Amino acid sequence: MRTSQRRGGLPAAALACVLALTACGAADEQGSSAASGSGSSTEFTNPVLDTDFADPHVVRDGDTFYAYATGLPDDFIDIQVSTSDDLVEWSEPEDALGERPDWQPLEAGLTWAPEVVEVGGRWLMYYVARETASGKQCLALAVASDPAGPFEDTSTEPMLCQRDLGGSIDAFVFTDTASRRWMFWKNDGNAVGLDTRIWVAPLSADGTRVQGTPVDTGLRQTRPWQGALVEAPTVVLHEGTYVLFYSANDYASDTYAMGYATATAVTGPYTDRSQQPWVDSEGEATGPGGQAVLEVDGQQWLVYHAWEAGEEGYDGDGRRAMWLDRLTWQPGRPPGQAVPVLEGPTDDPQPRPVTTD
Repeated sequence: MRTSQRRGGLPAAALACVLALTACGAADEQGSSAASGSGSSTEFTNPVLDTDFADPHVVRDGDTFYAYATGLPDDFIDIQVSTSDDLVEWSEPEDALGERPDWQPLEAGLTWAPEVVEVGGRWLMYYVARETASGKQCLALAVASDPAGPFEDTSTEPMLCQRDLGGSIDAFVFTDTASRRWMFWKNDGNAVGLDTRIWVAPLSADGTRVQGTPVDTGLRQTRPWQGALVEAPTVVLHEGTYVLFYSANDYASDTYAMGYATATAVTGPYTDRSQQPWVDSEGEATGPGGQAVLEVDGQQWLVYHAWEAGEEGYDGDGRRAMWLDRLTWQPGRPPGQAVPVLEGPTDDPQPRPVTTD
């Protein structure tokens, strides 16, 4: 196993407390200083995690929410994890990933887009990592007994890598009504001048292997607004319709945006319903994407990242904070066609999704 580089000395949160005990004490009482869900006890204001927290994914275990995100190379964090009891106040992110295997380079900044699911009492993290031999970004798998980690990757090769198609990234796991798990992902074609497509394949019962031949869902970049790619698939089943949310265009620009496609079967074919972006830059949210759907007390919410409006951040110096907005549905045409509606991006106060006692 190859140990990732870590910054020496005190963790960031501890160092902050040493430098400012009073401020840290207040943060402990009111929630992490990383959280910006300000407002009354019944309201919050985006972004909820006002730090660099790209490609967010959120799971719930008991009364605790766990948010995972792309790593922070400057802090030698491979995969971020933060916790919350209300989706608004979040802890200081820490590293969720332990030692990385020898097939990956030691270099920081090459671990992205985590997806975490519980299977048989274990927590599985699917994440993106560079394969040294091919130079491609591939899908890797790490396992933990606790959603906080540390997740351990003991593999000798990637879980999945379409090397001839540029690599494989952005895993998403969907569980159907028969409790069968399916993994969606994107081939990294834009890295080598090829089309990007969204693929799907069933997973083994233990969630550790892709089974059968991957199926092309039919979704690729065909709209001008999508630029050179579609990526970050997220699938939900709504009233008999499979809805595949995706992100498209250059993540480091204000052209990055979200769209959606629909199908009558989990494997597709999916029809792209977004002639124009479903959600794009608005207000203080620039280049929104990297989305994930979360259901809380019968309501659906979308977590996603966005650059701060006017920030020169998409040149590499900014941060993609985590946003949270309500997801609702409207009837469409033909009858039965699900039409998702995001009540955002909004930077105005809105009701909290969870009320704490």
